[in-house]
Amino acid sequence: MAGALEIEIQFYILAPLLAWLFFRWQSVWLRRSLILAGIVGILLAQQSFGWVAVPYKLTILWQLHYFLIGFLVADWYLSAVHQQKEGPGNWGLDVLAIIGIAIMGLTWSTDLPKRMIFSLTLLIFMVAGFRGRWFRSFLRLRWIAIIGGMCYTIYLIHLPLMEGLVPFTSRISLGDQFWLNLSVQVLLVLPVVLLVSAAGFLFLEKPCMDKHWPKKLWAWFKGHRLSWKNLKQG
Repeated sequence: MAGALEIEIQFYILAPLLAWLFFRWQSVWLRRSLILAGIVGILLAQQSFGWVAVPYKLTILWQLHYFLIGFLVADWYLSAVHQQKEGPGNWGLDVLAIIGIAIMGLTWSTDLPKRMIFSLTLLIFMVAGFRGRWFRSFLRLRWIAIIGGMCYTIYLIHLPLMEGLVPFTSRISLGDQFWLNLSVQVLLVLPVVLLVSAAGFLFLEKPCMDKHWPKKLWAWFKGHRLSWKNLKQG
């Protein structure tokens, strides 16, 4: 997980430069062509210069094309052409999204052709989230949106929490069937992860989204200190 966080920080540092590099062009097709060229170029460079191995695999050099795919989808979504009436959505994209999950599971590899297939499938999967019919409706369900909103807290908390829970929950076994036991573990661990993550999101992450949170925290602290002082004097 630490490696993933380091890569995210590297992207945050590079994001302004990347945004300037691609979005300074007014021509939609030129801009998107440059982003696509960047995606393909990064994939080829990874293979040519050995960025698929450690230590490069622990840097943005191994993950940059995924961020550029996000740039491409954001550019497409924010384009004026796509701000018109949504329409009913395309159920064909729903089918592709479901198939895409399987494809991405089979193409998660350092092999260049597989990584290209994975990247293309990821792009289609993300577009389906905006333009599919049932997939889009699913993502807009309130409870899914809430989980999506606190995904970063889940990302930070889930691994150490699961490592702490599994030694106890794994004692519950229903025979030798892997999928049956896996389902039991999911039913036991997932609710705890979601509840603890929700608490972390509400009391830590969400307050820190307010840029004035240090002042508000200090004001809260002073107010409680003053109340305690008056209570003692009274």
